[in-house]
Amino acid sequence: MEANKDYYRQVKPILDEYQLEEFENKIHTAMEFASLVKFTVWEGGFDWEYTG
Repeated sequence: MEANKDYYRQVKPILDEYQLEEFENKIHTAMEFASLVKFTVWEGGFDWEYTG
């Protein structure tokens, strides 16, 4: 079972300055208008989605 889990692991993405700035702008806009934001977070080789 552990071998199956390792098969689906993903490499940690490297973000550049432009991508970080774009994420920041989206978060600020969502906060200003009280909108929901869907986050995809890399953790331990897997992507997890959160909404907040």
